[in-house]
Amino acid sequence: MHRRRDRRPCVRVAGAGAPPDSGAVANRPLPARGPAHAHGAWPAALDRLRARGVEITSRHDDRALAEFEEQLESGIDDALGIVAYESKWPYADYIARYPKLVGPRIHELVDRARGMSPADYEALLANRRRMQRIAATRLEHCDGLITLASSGPAPVGLAETGSRTFASYASWLGLPAFSLPLMAVKEMPVGIQLIGRAGADAALFAAARWMMQDPLDADPIQTK
Repeated sequence: MHRRRDRRPCVRVAGAGAPPDSGAVANRPLPARGPAHAHGAWPAALDRLRARGVEITSRHDDRALAEFEEQLESGIDDALGIVAYESKWPYADYIARYPKLVGPRIHELVDRARGMSPADYEALLANRRRMQRIAATRLEHCDGLITLASSGPAPVGLAETGSRTFASYASWLGLPAFSLPLMAVKEMPVGIQLIGRAGADAALFAAARWMMQDPLDADPIQTK
C-alpha cells in the first residue's frame, strides 16, 4: 500500500486555556504530527487549538523532533514485518485448508512471514525496543503527539479502508492513542489523533476530553 510522507507539527499547551486536571498536558511541550495540509482542515484545526492556548512547534523549529520523525518514517515498515510474522500462526494453516476463503492481504502477510527467520523477527523486536526508548526520551520533554488519524476521508467502496500509516505508529510502539472526530473533508469525517506517553493513558484521556469540548467541536471543521 502506498504511504504518504506527511509532515507533522509539534504542540505545546501554554498557560491560559490549557485543559484542567490533565497532568503535564497543561504546561509541557506536546510534539504533534500531521501533514502540511489536509484539504485545509488540518491547519484550520491547529489554528483553533492555538486560539485555545496551544502553542504549535513544527519539525522546522525542532531538529530533535525532525530526527525522531525521520526515524519513525524509516522504521515503520518494521511494524508490518512484526504483524506478518505473528500472523503466520494460525493464518498459514487457514490458507492451507481454505485458500480461496482468505483474502489477498492475509496471503501477502503470510508470504512475507515465510521469508523471515526467527532471527529476523528478533531483530524487528529489538529495533522496536530501541524506538520505544527513543520515543520515551522525546516524550520526557512533551506530553504526546498530535496527528491526523488518517491521510484523508475513507475511500468510496469496500475494496480498502485507506492508509493505515497514521494509526500504525502508536500500535508499533505500544503507545496510547485517541482518534477524535473533529474534522470533515467533503462532508466525510476525518479524525485528529492524539498519541501519549507509555503508561500515561489517563493524562491522554484528559487531553482528549478537553479537545472534545467547546469551542473546538462546536462544529466539525469542514472543507470542500
